[in-house]
Amino acid sequence: MTGTFHSVSEKRLQRYADKFDFRWNTRQSPGFNDVDRANIALKQIAGKRLTYRRIAS
Repeated sequence: MTGTFHSVSEKRLQRYADKFDFRWNTRQSPGFNDVDRANIALKQIAGKRLTYRRIAS
């Protein structure tokens, strides 16, 4: 791999692959633009919660 991603842990490999799958499937040549991509991404996060680990005190 070159560029930003020099290594990917096995734990995060599926997310990495999903990100590039999304980018490939919504590229400009099939007719998508930045607004379309943003709307698709926002629809995919609807109803999901961001949770944080509790810090032991």
